[in-house]
Amino acid sequence: MPLRYISRLNFYRSSEGISQLALSKTLGISRQTLSALEFGKTHPTLLVAHKIASSFAVPIEDIFTFKDLKA
Repeated sequence: MPLRYISRLNFYRSSEGISQLALSKTLGISRQTLSALEFGKTHPTLLVAHKIASSFAVPIEDIFTFKDLKA
């Protein structure tokens, strides 16, 4: 079953008015990695996904999800 990766990280970060640089420093990752996560160019590790979700006080699934392409 083909899946499409969906990242709402940009939405959450922008809604809070946090820059990519500030969030990346908080998470301990590069700004380039954060950008790639926001635009679906790479998938987060479980640890990074947990840190991101915790920083916005939401479940991981609210930020990173997969959608069945056949649905």
